[in-house]
Amino acid sequence: LETKIALLAALDHLTPLQQDNIDELSGDLADCKTNLLHYRSHLILKAVESKADDNMLLSMKDDEITITCDWKMKILPMFFRENMQAFFGKRGTSCIGFMLVSNSNSPDMKNVRFHFFLTDDTTQDAFSVLTAKYILYANLLPEHINKVHYKSDGAGCFSSNTSKAVMPLWEIWTGVKEKTYRVSVSGGGKSTLDGLFGKLSFVLKRVANKGGNFFDAKTIAEAVDSDGGINACSFHVYVPVRNNDWTTKVDFLKQYTK
Repeated sequence: LETKIALLAALDHLTPLQQDNIDELSGDLADCKTNLLHYRSHLILKAVESKADDNMLLSMKDDEITITCDWKMKILPMFFRENMQAFFGKRGTSCIGFMLVSNSNSPDMKNVRFHFFLTDDTTQDAFSVLTAKYILYANLLPEHINKVHYKSDGAGCFSSNTSKAVMPLWEIWTGVKEKTYRVSVSGGGKSTLDGLFGKLSFVLKRVANKGGNFFDAKTIAEAVDSDGGINACSFHVYVPVRNNDWTTKVDFLKQYTK
């Protein structure tokens, strides 16, 4: 195709429209070549990351834990009987999830637990993430855990300089050292955490079908509890902290994994 475009471009007596079409095809072809190279690089990077994840879990010590963090799509209010006014204008409730993986008594098994944090604050920024992480690190980790391997995707609230700058402070604030901080590339497929997000949506829809209503963080947690809860998952309602305690001024951070 590239050769054919070059031959057409070399022809004489081309009309302006024909020349524009050739230029457009040439630009599209150049973009396709660049995207293909990026995609091949992406596949290699994902393979390397997957291998690194496996090695981390296999080499993890008993006082360490691996935490994967992600946002769920906003949970919209749902009512058993819903009129037109209640249907439109829904703002939604934010839900950030943490998947915790640690060693168990069996060398071939891992302990896996989930913590979902619900808030009526719909701004999903670094401060909301840091507040949830503080509650998790200070109150919800097993007593014998004092080191964390943290992983998230490349969303701005996770990859921001603020999130990276507080990394050495967790040990001072909570007694837990954030040993590694990884921001993974996108397109890695669905994880177990995403699967539990789907389970949450199913449970909430089932509650509404049975006559239940939920419209904010508190009623969502109550709705899940009324259905019997979700195995290995705890729910927490919180309010993000946005004040000078989280303020940082960092121009650029590159090496932040250790």
